[in-house]
Amino acid sequence: MEQAMTAVLEIRLFGGIEIRRGDAPIGGFVSSKAPALLACLAITVRPHQRDAITPPC
Repeated sequence: MEQAMTAVLEIRLFGGIEIRRGDAPIGGFVSSKAPALLACLAITVRPHQRDAITPPC
């Protein structure tokens, strides 16, 4: 049976937002709000409803 390898997702918030998976930086976000939203969701403990964090269509 194959075991999936997992890499650590690291989010640094001091000195700007830096997101890394393992040793590789993650970039190429469509907007500057996307990494900020990811950071906000990562630091809160509770679940979030989609309509509370996205603008209405």
